[in-house]
Amino acid sequence: MLAFNSDWNGESKNIQELEATLRELAEAGMTHIHWCHQWSGDYLYSTYEMIQIRRWLDRYGLKAKGVHATEGHWMDEELDTVDPNCKDFTSPNELNRLAGVELLKNRVDLAVALGTDLIVLHLHPPFHMFNEQPGSRKRFYQAIFKTFDEMEAYCKVRGVRVCLENLQGIPNEHQIAQFDLMFNRYDKSYMGFCFDTGHALISKASAPLELPERYWERMYFIHLSGNRGDYDQHALPFEGTFDWTGLAKWIAKSPYELPVTLEVSRNDENEPFLKKALASGARLEELVRSYR
Repeated sequence: MLAFNSDWNGESKNIQELEATLRELAEAGMTHIHWCHQWSGDYLYSTYEMIQIRRWLDRYGLKAKGVHATEGHWMDEELDTVDPNCKDFTSPNELNRLAGVELLKNRVDLAVALGTDLIVLHLHPPFHMFNEQPGSRKRFYQAIFKTFDEMEAYCKVRGVRVCLENLQGIPNEHQIAQFDLMFNRYDKSYMGFCFDTGHALISKASAPLELPERYWERMYFIHLSGNRGDYDQHALPFEGTFDWTGLAKWIAKSPYELPVTLEVSRNDENEPFLKKALASGARLEELVRSYR
């Protein structure tokens, strides 16, 4: 078994290409899909698109393993700023924030339609702004709490958990401050943690396994990819540097349910790439099972 990101071969919106992508994964031996199309931006899925995707999954015998939701904007990581005019559940502009909440609910609805109980979400803490603008941290989290307070009943009624992901380029101390704040406010049935191995290396943490060690009880999802620590390569696991054995121990201890989930990008012809991906996933799953 192996869960694979839907955008492994790009993010085409062409219906025939989308279906072909899923068919190739099924033919290669993948069993689950992590739906990652439109993981950023303000795209809203229609009910009919949700039905179409679910029909494809059923046709090829694939199960959904989470949906990657969106903040609704593209963050300028160099400037640490957000476009104030777009849908954004973190926005101090109330109508923009509500538009961002609508976008989040759309991804919850997509998860339900695809038969999964989880969405993954980036929540970028603008730590430069926190340092430079007194009072900005309080204002930022006032909007965040308002959003997730409003979302809680919507998610719980539908049985969908929100998993916050560790992000690239953000020092661990800022991520820990955010995760502690959110996890102290919201319970495990509503909010969990998604660990991304590539992001952990890019953050240049002194201990790349610090976050799963700290939040393993909340680790309901994982994004596994190989990386050498310079940019988000989305290579196959075991390519580059990472303590995969150490991570397998924390996955085994966590509530995460197998199969393992890869978030990778094609770097070879489709067939040999998928064959190698399946082998690396099987190797990881065997490691996790050996510690359970």
